[in-house]
Amino acid sequence: MRPSILVDSGADLLIYGMGEKPIVELTRRLMEGRPLDDVPQTAYLAREVSPVEGDITLYSHEECLKDKKKEAANFRHIEEESNKYAAARILQNVGKQVVVVNPPYPPLTTEELDHSFDLPYTRLPHPKYKGKRIPAYDMIKHSVK
Repeated sequence: MRPSILVDSGADLLIYGMGEKPIVELTRRLMEGRPLDDVPQTAYLAREVSPVEGDITLYSHEECLKDKKKEAANFRHIEEESNKYAAARILQNVGKQVVVVNPPYPPLTTEELDHSFDLPYTRLPHPKYKGKRIPAYDMIKHSVK
């Protein structure tokens, strides 16, 4: 059985990739007080995790620090899983904890992508640039909107 992570557990949770789907699911679960440990496209640290069938257990962080071939093998697994429609959950021991990386959501449908781009984005550079010239923005500012 997987450990349950709730708001008050003190666990950090990372959303990776584009977060449109996981942020909605996380919000829903938080409001309902439901566990967060199996939300797709998230990663977290756990004290212990029992692998289940289909999980990929990588070489530990400490092993990779000592052996670059083990790190390369881990990298291969991560790259392969990140490009699958039905990816596996990835586990890696780090010290006395385990990093758990849940598989990603499938790509957005055309309708979901259109909805996302219909949101009221400013399409302006981040305010931290305070009037500085940004060559990349100069190139695209009059492109598709």
